[in-house]
Amino acid sequence: MKLTDLQQVAATAASIWKNSVIGGGAVRDAFLGGPIKDIDLFVDTRDLSNPLGFSWDEQVDILAKTLGGAVSLHAFGTASIPGEQQNNTYHVHWSGPVVEVLPVSRDVIADADDYDFGISQVQMTKDGIRRLPGFDKDLRDNTITYLGDETWAEAGRARSALRLKRILAKYPDRTPVNCEVLL
Repeated sequence: MKLTDLQQVAATAASIWKNSVIGGGAVRDAFLGGPIKDIDLFVDTRDLSNPLGFSWDEQVDILAKTLGGAVSLHAFGTASIPGEQQNNTYHVHWSGPVVEVLPVSRDVIADADDYDFGISQVQMTKDGIRRLPGFDKDLRDNTITYLGDETWAEAGRARSALRLKRILAKYPDRTPVNCEVLL
């Protein structure tokens, strides 16, 4: 899968949700020429308004049909904040890697600033690739830089440690930087 293919998926999603972006791994791997496991499509669900009044579930179904695929429920929605909208997470199965449609209640563009590794600080929008300085630095230096520190919650560090193993398995020639707290 190429970056242009990801941009087409992002544009299709943007025709349904104005605040959506493909983040992290798929964009990184398409850029570096590595295998893509799945596509994480983040959708800011704070404003799901649409002129025809479709529900979240119906909107995901529209995405799947537009991509020529089908939907499967991945996880039931849970609200992390009392009163927050509970939206299900779905997988869209189509001719490309599975698209995991991830409902979040935050700015999906600014979210990349908080990604745990510089090499993952890259997104695809309908307008094209968005590269953050951490991504460009890791790209230039042939590194995988952990951007968190020992103050990050234990669960977050555990997820980052697993992610580091997956990234190193794909790109063993890259040097881990600031990863001591994960090893």
